[in-house]
Amino acid sequence: MQTADINLNVISDWTPIGNSTTANQFTGNYNGDGFVIRNLSITANLNYRGLFGYIGTGGVVKNVRMENVTISGADYAGGVVAFNNNGTIDNCYLSRVTIQSSGQNIGGVAGYNNGTVKQSYVIEANIAGSTNVGGITGNHAANGRVQNCFSADGTITVNNTGTAYGGGITGNNGSGGIVENCYSTVNVTGSLVGGIVGYNDQGTVKYSYNTSEILGWEYVGGIAGYNNGGEVSKTYNTADIYGWDSTGGIAGVNYSGEIINSYNTGSVNGYMSVGGLAGTNTNGGIVHFSYNSGNVDGYHNVGGIAGWYSGSSPSGGVVAKNLSLGSSLHSSLAGTRIYCGSGFFAGNKARSNMQVWINSILKTVFSNTYGNDGVEVLTGTSLWTVFQDFDTDVWLNPGGILEENYPLPTLRNMPSGVQNPVLK
Repeated sequence: MQTADINLNVISDWTPIGNSTTANQFTGNYNGDGFVIRNLSITANLNYRGLFGYIGTGGVVKNVRMENVTISGADYAGGVVAFNNNGTIDNCYLSRVTIQSSGQNIGGVAGYNNGTVKQSYVIEANIAGSTNVGGITGNHAANGRVQNCFSADGTITVNNTGTAYGGGITGNNGSGGIVENCYSTVNVTGSLVGGIVGYNDQGTVKYSYNTSEILGWEYVGGIAGYNNGGEVSKTYNTADIYGWDSTGGIAGVNYSGEIINSYNTGSVNGYMSVGGLAGTNTNGGIVHFSYNSGNVDGYHNVGGIAGWYSGSSPSGGVVAKNLSLGSSLHSSLAGTRIYCGSGFFAGNKARSNMQVWINSILKTVFSNTYGNDGVEVLTGTSLWTVFQDFDTDVWLNPGGILEENYPLPTLRNMPSGVQNPVLK
């Protein structure tokens, strides 16, 4: 157990505790007891860089406070641990963190996590790497759990224009991985990036939210850049999202995955396949019981709920029981719809007084004209009528009517933070 604050300023290049050799993995219990470790510096451009290099099965690091962390490394770098293999990181707080790496699996708390990270946060962090970069964990493996964590007031940068994943909480959430009760207020920049996860590969993201700008090239989302067969539920985004191809308020791409009980209030801006909830929804992807109240602006395949870009014969998904409530929808090409593409559409609703601009010409919105189904929702309508299909055990309906500057439904049982969606 740590018994006093520790200042590491006399060590210019810290040697991590534990390494990948089986005999040298850390499998003990380190309790920081709330004391602070200051001025950790690692300058060697090597793999497995962090306070701990490698935590093995059963290893525990808890109650650690770290300030002024500076790490340069290659693959696997994290403030607390570079590689967590079936260990537990609990109640660890880091502030003023700079991690600059030329490699992959880079995170504020853990570079690679195949264990549990919980009740931890990172603030004032600038974290960069080539792929799998996140505010809490860089790469979140199949057995990984990130619970009750947040990252705030910093930047996540993915320095790779190819297959690169970056997220406010984790860069890559692997098959079976769970991210829950987390939030991010850090800016994320790169390719295949999201406010919470960059790539959700058959994992689960729930009870989480993002409030900071996301900027990318392709596959850019307020919660997930690319949702590949995973579940995104009970999430919301309030930040503006900017991308080029497949940009969405919740997910840039929803491929065979599910988006349910989620909402977006930020503006969504892209070039092609731009949607209020999903930029591209394909291969049986499902988007339902969710709403968008942000404005959507793009050039080709633009939708208030789902945009689309899959060539001449796209494989459709399911878009059902959603609402498109933004005040404007803008496209530079004719044929833009509230729901754009092919697939199964049912029970969706579009705001009647939305301004739809197509090729600089203002159109009158009719759901049946600019979408494949649905009805118009008139302002002044009771919110209970507008959201009648939404589960009241999940959603808190404020009552009243659908009117500008009036509140919209919020999600129950979310992490700390004020939800204040209003009709714009």
